[in-house]
Amino acid sequence: MTLADRRQARSLPALVLLLLVALVWGATFSLTKDALVHTSAESFLFLRFALATLAMAPMIRFANPSRARLPTKNELVAGGVLGLLMWAGYELQTVGLNSISASLSGLLTGLSVVMVPYISLLFHRKVRTNAIVATFLALAGTALISGFGRINFGIGAWLTIGCAISFALQISVTDTVISRCNSVRLVFVELGVVSILSLISLLFSSRGSSGMVMSQLADIRFSIVATGVVVNALAATTFAFLAQAFAQRRLPPTEVGVVLALEPGFAVVVATFLGAPITIAEALGGVLIVIGVAWAAI
Repeated sequence: MTLADRRQARSLPALVLLLLVALVWGATFSLTKDALVHTSAESFLFLRFALATLAMAPMIRFANPSRARLPTKNELVAGGVLGLLMWAGYELQTVGLNSISASLSGLLTGLSVVMVPYISLLFHRKVRTNAIVATFLALAGTALISGFGRINFGIGAWLTIGCAISFALQISVTDTVISRCNSVRLVFVELGVVSILSLISLLFSSRGSSGMVMSQLADIRFSIVATGVVVNALAATTFAFLAQAFAQRRLPPTEVGVVLALEPGFAVVVATFLGAPITIAEALGGVLIVIGVAWAAI
């Protein structure tokens, strides 16, 4: 077996895993939207990230069998910042899903990849030419989806754009801290912070009433809510992180970014397959956004 063959044999499983991650992330938009019919965004997010945090806990032991297993000070600080950004992103995204389609949510969330190069200027990174091209493609796609102002580009869409900004910040900050932290412990802290903030948000939305909190958490009795929580926690959070970590040891970051950029495309495909209506202009806008996202990742 040649060196090229060995590299291909190592990269193929990584590519397959990344495709699964992009598909799972894209599919969860429709699943989450259906679950939100029966429960609140705050309750859903708390259940999702609490379960994901519990699932991550045993991995600290396996990831560091002979080293310190407790997070360091740097990991606590970095994980806290990343957790705040991740919580803000998912809170905005989930609340926005109450008033926009799953396909539009997926496409607008995908804009985070386009925003990353510009946000990276805050960390003294240069903006590449392809990022500028990607921005115009994504903006043109967004204009088509919004009907050039004829369709009400309402609060749900703007909340989701805020979500994309939060995720772009989270990606940029992660890039600056990951070299100084253990990735498993960092993500464990990050997910734990999201769980705590989601619980605080749930308490705030329930006006501190324990009865209202328990009533919302009891919504997990609905099969669609339970399915949404479990799939989002274990597949879209815990599995996705492990798969991405596995792939990034075998693939260059450019390839990882391009494959994961397929997420919004999968969101549209899944939503359309499930019966969500889509116009020709919206489909073309979606294609432009996906091309822009992929172009930014190259």
